[in-house]
Amino acid sequence: GTLHNEHDKIHPLDRSLLASRKDVPFIITTGRAVSGIKGVFERNELFRSGDIPFPIVAQNGAVLYKPHEEFFDHCPFDPDIQHHVINTIRNFDFITFFLFEKSDIFVLHENPLGAYYAQFWYMPTQPYTNSTKLSLTKIMGLSDDAQFLQEVADSISSLKMEVETSFSLDFLLEITPPGIDKGNGLQKLLHVLDLQDAKIFMAGDGGNDLPLFNLASRSYSPTSSSKNVQDLADVTINRDISGVLSHMLIDAGYL
Repeated sequence: GTLHNEHDKIHPLDRSLLASRKDVPFIITTGRAVSGIKGVFERNELFRSGDIPFPIVAQNGAVLYKPHEEFFDHCPFDPDIQHHVINTIRNFDFITFFLFEKSDIFVLHENPLGAYYAQFWYMPTQPYTNSTKLSLTKIMGLSDDAQFLQEVADSISSLKMEVETSFSLDFLLEITPPGIDKGNGLQKLLHVLDLQDAKIFMAGDGGNDLPLFNLASRSYSPTSSSKNVQDLADVTINRDISGVLSHMLIDAGYL
């Protein structure tokens, strides 16, 4: 929702910059798995014949890739914590949950809303059963009633388990292992890429982007973002007029 609009379209200027500016160290930071990133790019006729050329902080920092989708690192839940979280979310059978491993995605309590977004976000899923043995990196709950998701978060919090919870959007609750967020994931990746001293210009639109705001020399948020995210960003951008990246590249001295 930051780089592309509600129709999954990336602004033509942003598409051109992503395809042509080999001198710019773009890094993707997202809650999505790689399949979801590739789906958006392919729909916008980007990198259809090869790997994504940029480093990737995927699943809110739980899975990291060097350029060209070279796997670098991942951080799964502690097995006991994972067991307790799954037992907790089982009680909310009216909410669809997506259970992410490094490469695969499983679905629990699928309903029409969950099925729609699994397709919309390019998430090929498998049904989760009691016999499914997983090493999860992220759990995502989806509901059109934010209060239900808050009840899930409160239930997990009451168990005093060491996990991170964030609302990337009002209807999305994301649960990751302790210390895992986009900011920490980006710092790990910058270190291995020898970019740890680089200035960071970042754009985000949800609560899961706020750890990146704390790292950025300058932060940007599209006008489609919630008001609290816009208020915390240094700059708000009307993405429909000129895209997102040109504003950032001008401030960073690339344009």
